[in-house]
Amino acid sequence: VKDGVRLLRNMEEPEKVGHELHKERGSGFLPLLGQNVVIDEDGATYVMVLPRDVSVGGVIDSEAEIADPYEKAKKIFVRDLNAASQMSMDWEGFDELKNGPVSAGVYHTVVRNAMLKVLANAGLQVDSFHSIDDDEIFLKIRVDPQGEA
Repeated sequence: VKDGVRLLRNMEEPEKVGHELHKERGSGFLPLLGQNVVIDEDGATYVMVLPRDVSVGGVIDSEAEIADPYEKAKKIFVRDLNAASQMSMDWEGFDELKNGPVSAGVYHTVVRNAMLKVLANAGLQVDSFHSIDDDEIFLKIRVDPQGEA
């Protein structure tokens, strides 16, 4: 640890994580495993990594068949301890999943659109970008400190 900068927390300024201290010092980089990594998280609290189709180097075969797609989606969106979560299955798009098998492309489109709606309804801000080799999509999720989340 040099100059009091740590990846977790700085003892003198516990409210700031290491990358915030580096930004203040103007470097725009964070040392990680002997390399300087560009700081580009834009204040994200979480980052989700979503695979893309095999046609662009990802792992999803959009032509593959997904059996019981509605039941699989319910496992993602419906929680026993949250009665209101059942309503999410009434959203636009889930009808496509009710009548049996669908392609993985259709399934992922419906689920990802619903996921974005859940995040937006929770007051979270979401930005996305493609990985450098274009095989994944990164969702940067953050809470607006001035928002009502």
